[in-house]
Amino acid sequence: MPLVGWRAAVIVAAAIAALLAGCGGSSGPTATTGESTTSLPDTSRQVGNFLPNPGFEQGLSDWAAYGQSHLGLSAKARHSGRVGLVLQAVTAQPYGVYDPGVIGYPGGGDRFVFSAWVRGTPTTIGKFVTLQVNGRMASGASTVLVVKYTRMTDAWVHPRVSFRTPGGFVAADAFVLLERSVAVGDSVYVDDLSLTMRR
Repeated sequence: MPLVGWRAAVIVAAAIAALLAGCGGSSGPTATTGESTTSLPDTSRQVGNFLPNPGFEQGLSDWAAYGQSHLGLSAKARHSGRVGLVLQAVTAQPYGVYDPGVIGYPGGGDRFVFSAWVRGTPTTIGKFVTLQVNGRMASGASTVLVVKYTRMTDAWVHPRVSFRTPGGFVAADAFVLLERSVAVGDSVYVDDLSLTMRR
Protein backbone atom coordinates (compact mmCIF):
# COMPACT_ATOMS: atom_id res chain seq x y z
CA MET A 1 0.00 0.00 0.00
CA PRO A 2 1.54 3.38 -0.91
CA LEU A 3 2.38 5.71 1.97
CA VAL A 4 0.19 8.78 2.24
CA GLY A 5 0.08 11.93 4.30
CA TRP A 6 2.89 13.27 6.44
CA ARG A 7 4.99 10.09 6.40
CA ALA A 8 5.22 10.16 2.61
CA ALA A 9 6.28 13.82 2.73
CA VAL A 10 8.89 13.07 5.38
CA ILE A 11 10.28 10.12 3.42
CA VAL A 12 10.61 12.23 0.28
CA ALA A 13 12.32 15.05 2.19
CA ALA A 14 14.63 12.61 4.00
CA ALA A 15 15.56 10.83 0.78
CA ILE A 16 16.46 14.16 -0.83
CA ALA A 17 18.47 15.04 2.26
CA ALA A 18 20.36 11.74 2.19
CA LEU A 19 21.23 12.23 -1.48
CA LEU A 20 22.51 15.72 -0.76
CA ALA A 21 24.55 14.48 2.18
CA GLY A 22 26.09 11.60 0.21
CA CYS A 23 26.98 8.17 1.49
CA GLY A 24 30.70 8.49 2.18
CA GLY A 25 32.59 8.73 5.44
CA SER A 26 32.46 6.66 8.57
CA SER A 27 29.79 8.44 10.61
CA GLY A 28 26.69 7.79 8.52
CA PRO A 29 24.18 10.51 7.68
CA THR A 30 25.39 13.84 9.06
CA ALA A 31 24.31 17.39 8.21
CA THR A 32 21.43 17.56 5.74
CA THR A 33 19.13 20.12 4.24
CA GLY A 34 15.61 19.57 3.02
CA GLU A 35 12.05 20.80 3.11
CA SER A 36 10.33 22.02 6.24
CA THR A 37 9.09 19.32 8.61
CA THR A 38 6.66 21.52 10.54
CA SER A 39 3.72 19.34 9.45
CA LEU A 40 4.88 16.41 11.62
CA PRO A 41 2.46 15.36 14.35
CA ASP A 42 3.62 15.73 17.95
CA THR A 43 4.58 12.24 19.17
CA SER A 44 6.69 13.44 22.10
CA ARG A 45 4.25 12.05 24.69
CA GLN A 46 3.58 8.77 22.94
CA VAL A 47 3.73 5.61 25.05
CA GLY A 48 5.36 2.39 23.87
CA ASN A 49 7.38 1.76 20.72
CA PHE A 50 7.62 4.81 18.46
CA LEU A 51 8.42 2.58 15.46
CA PRO A 52 5.08 1.66 13.84
CA ASN A 53 6.40 -1.41 11.99
CA PRO A 54 9.30 -2.62 14.17
CA GLY A 55 9.30 -6.25 13.04
CA PHE A 56 8.50 -5.76 9.32
CA GLU A 57 5.27 -7.69 9.72
CA GLN A 58 3.60 -5.04 7.53
CA GLY A 59 6.27 -5.38 4.88
CA LEU A 60 8.53 -2.37 4.36
CA SER A 61 5.87 0.16 5.36
CA ASP A 62 7.39 3.16 7.19
CA TRP A 63 10.98 2.15 6.31
CA ALA A 64 13.29 3.60 3.63
CA ALA A 65 16.63 2.50 2.20
CA TYR A 66 19.74 4.54 3.03
CA GLY A 67 22.44 4.59 0.36
CA GLN A 68 22.46 1.87 -2.29
CA SER A 69 20.58 -0.74 -0.28
CA HIS A 70 18.34 -3.60 -1.27
CA LEU A 71 15.61 -4.26 1.30
CA GLY A 72 14.02 -7.70 1.30
CA LEU A 73 11.89 -9.79 3.64
CA SER A 74 12.61 -13.38 4.56
CA ALA A 75 11.54 -15.95 7.15
CA LYS A 76 15.19 -16.90 7.68
CA ALA A 77 15.90 -13.28 8.69
CA ARG A 78 13.33 -13.25 11.50
CA HIS A 79 14.17 -12.91 15.15
CA SER A 80 10.47 -13.30 15.96
CA GLY A 81 7.22 -13.19 14.03
CA ARG A 82 6.85 -14.31 10.43
CA VAL A 83 9.63 -12.37 8.69
CA GLY A 84 12.64 -10.13 9.24
CA LEU A 85 14.59 -7.72 7.07
CA VAL A 86 17.42 -8.77 4.78
CA LEU A 87 19.55 -5.66 4.28
CA GLN A 88 21.97 -6.00 1.35
CA ALA A 89 24.64 -3.76 -0.18
CA VAL A 90 24.20 -2.97 -3.88
CA THR A 91 27.55 -1.13 -4.06
CA ALA A 92 30.68 -1.01 -1.90
CA GLN A 93 29.37 2.10 -0.13
CA PRO A 94 27.68 2.57 3.27
CA TYR A 95 24.13 1.26 3.26
CA GLY A 96 21.25 0.80 5.64
CA VAL A 97 17.61 1.27 6.52
CA TYR A 98 15.87 4.04 8.44
CA ASP A 99 12.54 5.30 9.70
CA PRO A 100 12.30 9.05 8.97
CA GLY A 101 10.46 11.32 11.35
CA VAL A 102 9.83 8.55 13.84
CA ILE A 103 9.66 11.08 16.71
CA GLY A 104 7.77 14.30 16.09
CA TYR A 105 8.63 17.35 18.20
CA PRO A 106 10.74 15.68 20.89
CA GLY A 107 11.02 17.72 24.06
CA GLY A 108 14.36 19.13 25.13
CA GLY A 109 15.98 16.72 27.59
CA ASP A 110 13.66 13.80 26.80
CA ARG A 111 15.48 10.44 27.11
CA PHE A 112 14.99 7.65 24.57
CA VAL A 113 16.37 4.16 24.04
CA PHE A 114 16.89 2.77 20.53
CA SER A 115 17.64 -0.91 19.92
CA ALA A 116 17.56 -3.58 17.23
CA TRP A 117 18.19 -7.29 16.87
CA VAL A 118 20.84 -7.92 14.20
CA ARG A 119 22.58 -11.01 12.88
CA GLY A 120 25.53 -11.29 10.53
CA THR A 121 25.66 -13.53 7.46
CA PRO A 122 28.83 -15.18 6.09
CA THR A 123 29.65 -11.89 4.31
CA THR A 124 29.28 -9.67 7.39
CA ILE A 125 30.28 -11.74 10.45
CA GLY A 126 32.92 -9.73 12.28
CA LYS A 127 31.91 -6.44 10.67
CA PHE A 128 30.27 -3.58 12.56
CA VAL A 129 26.65 -2.51 12.46
CA THR A 130 25.75 1.04 13.45
CA LEU A 131 22.72 2.29 15.34
CA GLN A 132 22.29 6.02 14.78
CA VAL A 133 19.68 8.66 15.55
CA ASN A 134 19.64 12.08 13.88
CA GLY A 135 17.72 15.11 15.12
CA ARG A 136 16.10 17.38 12.52
CA MET A 137 15.31 21.10 12.65
CA ALA A 138 12.26 22.72 11.03
CA SER A 139 14.48 23.86 8.14
CA GLY A 140 15.39 20.23 7.38
CA ALA A 141 18.97 20.57 8.65
CA SER A 142 19.96 17.61 10.84
CA THR A 143 22.64 16.59 13.29
CA VAL A 144 23.74 13.26 14.74
CA LEU A 145 22.40 12.73 18.28
CA VAL A 146 23.93 9.33 19.03
CA VAL A 147 25.92 6.55 17.35
CA LYS A 148 26.72 3.02 18.53
CA TYR A 149 28.90 0.41 16.77
CA THR A 150 28.43 -3.31 17.44
CA ARG A 151 30.39 -6.23 15.97
CA MET A 152 28.14 -8.83 14.32
CA THR A 153 28.32 -12.57 14.84
CA ASP A 154 26.47 -15.57 13.39
CA ALA A 155 24.03 -15.32 16.33
CA TRP A 156 21.50 -12.61 17.10
CA VAL A 157 22.90 -9.65 19.04
CA HIS A 158 20.90 -6.83 20.60
CA PRO A 159 22.71 -3.47 20.51
CA ARG A 160 20.97 -0.60 22.25
CA VAL A 161 21.78 3.02 22.87
CA SER A 162 20.22 5.75 24.98
CA PHE A 163 20.18 9.46 24.19
CA ARG A 164 18.58 12.74 25.17
CA THR A 165 17.06 15.14 22.68
CA PRO A 166 18.25 18.76 22.78
CA GLY A 167 15.68 21.50 22.46
CA GLY A 168 14.73 22.95 19.09
CA PHE A 169 14.31 19.76 17.08
CA VAL A 170 11.08 18.89 15.28
CA ALA A 171 11.86 15.26 14.39
CA ALA A 172 14.26 12.38 14.89
CA ASP A 173 15.27 9.75 12.30
CA ALA A 174 16.39 6.25 13.37
CA PHE A 175 19.01 4.38 11.29
CA VAL A 176 20.58 0.91 11.12
CA LEU A 177 23.72 1.23 8.99
CA LEU A 178 26.73 -0.71 7.73
CA GLU A 179 29.55 1.66 6.95
CA ARG A 180 32.92 -0.07 7.29
CA SER A 181 34.58 -2.57 4.95
CA VAL A 182 31.48 -2.77 2.77
CA ALA A 183 31.54 -5.15 -0.22
CA VAL A 184 28.96 -5.62 -2.94
CA GLY A 185 26.49 -8.28 -1.85
CA ASP A 186 27.12 -7.92 1.88
CA SER A 187 23.98 -8.66 3.84
CA VAL A 188 22.70 -8.59 7.40
CA TYR A 189 19.48 -9.62 9.10
CA VAL A 190 17.55 -6.99 11.10
CA ASP A 191 14.38 -7.44 13.17
CA ASP A 192 12.42 -6.30 16.22
CA LEU A 193 13.59 -2.70 16.45
CA SER A 194 12.47 -0.52 19.33
CA LEU A 195 12.54 3.19 20.13
CA THR A 196 10.95 4.04 23.46
CA MET A 197 10.90 6.99 25.86
CA ARG A 198 12.30 6.63 29.37
CA ARG A 199 10.46 8.90 31.79
